[in-house]
Amino acid sequence: MEFVHLTEQEFMAFEQAHPLGMFMQTSYQHDLVEKRHWKSEYVGVKEKQQIIAAALLNSTSIFLGKVFEVAGGPVMDFSNEQLVVFFLAELKKYAKKNKGLLLKIVPNLHSEKFDDEGKIIEKLGQEADKNLKAAGAVYDKHQPIVSYEFIKDLANLDEKSLIASYKKDGKYYLNKTKDFGIQYRELTYEELPLFKQYTQSTADRIGFKDKDLAYYQEAFETYGDKVKFIVAELNLVNYQASQSEVMGAIQLDIDKLEADLQEKPNHKKKRNQLKELQDQLKQHQKRINEASELVQKHGETIILSGAMFIIQPQEVTYLFSFTNEEFKKYYGPYGIQHLMMSYAVAHQIPRYNFYGVQGVFDGSDGVLRFKQSFTGHTYKYLGIYTIITNPFKYRLASSIKKILGRAD
Repeated sequence: MEFVHLTEQEFMAFEQAHPLGMFMQTSYQHDLVEKRHWKSEYVGVKEKQQIIAAALLNSTSIFLGKVFEVAGGPVMDFSNEQLVVFFLAELKKYAKKNKGLLLKIVPNLHSEKFDDEGKIIEKLGQEADKNLKAAGAVYDKHQPIVSYEFIKDLANLDEKSLIASYKKDGKYYLNKTKDFGIQYRELTYEELPLFKQYTQSTADRIGFKDKDLAYYQEAFETYGDKVKFIVAELNLVNYQASQSEVMGAIQLDIDKLEADLQEKPNHKKKRNQLKELQDQLKQHQKRINEASELVQKHGETIILSGAMFIIQPQEVTYLFSFTNEEFKKYYGPYGIQHLMMSYAVAHQIPRYNFYGVQGVFDGSDGVLRFKQSFTGHTYKYLGIYTIITNPFKYRLASSIKKILGRAD
């Protein structure tokens, strides 16, 4: 085995075909990381001129040295102890040679799989954990930023079976988006400030830290056609017209029932049907009135929700999103998720990653409940592993940091 630097083409050919490939281990992420002022390199292991492992190795300067990190990797067979030990030993040597104090490994692997009630249904990653520790890596008690994620298996699904796989509420809200006539489109680069405005508003409301505008712009530029910023929109004039059309059909049914009741005024079933239709008529009229108010306030077309997705051969990943609170009753997020799952199915991408959830199953995580309506499983990430590459300098840097922290 030989530790090597890889060309971008070599790296991508290997990563795109590997089952553990992910967006954080791509040339697109390499370019994005460098725009964010980190250094990023393609390294790997070759055996008999064939690549058997690869990693996007990122580094940044800290006090007295650098931190090296492999986020979402390396891309390799973690069950091969010899390979894991060799690669991590070479990464450690390389980091130390280049002023590294610490090497962080965050594998694209899970340790547990859960059902919707939070019961562990499968233990995972035990062999990888054993081999990483055999390579001298230490499990870090600090969890990754995303510790749990929700994933849906799309293998062997078509459009019909995809919808059939959703839970009752997922199907109901998806049908509502169709009834409302919601439309979807991709945002242009010039519209990203609007996307940022909405994500920031959602972040402020829910209480999480949003990415800055530059991140979204840089991701748009570096990922190209592998990133999609999708919004759900509602044309209120068309919406009113469709509601009026439905009201016309309901009114015809009402007229017929009223005629029937003239002949049989005590027909209980038809009287109940009439009341139900009259209630429906009022509901549709209420929607038309509300839409008129929204037109006055926002114009003919409103943006309901939006989301950012990254496309990989292995999976579609749902990263960042927003919902305009004022328009949440139109269920835009359900339509966007279905749109992108349909995209994945049509392009034979076998997995849909809804990404982060809290890992709390007591019903308090509304984000998890939303994702569960499409069915899937929650997974816990294996975690972070570290190797101190220069113990003396690392201890010194940590001590000075603590002293300075106390001084503050």
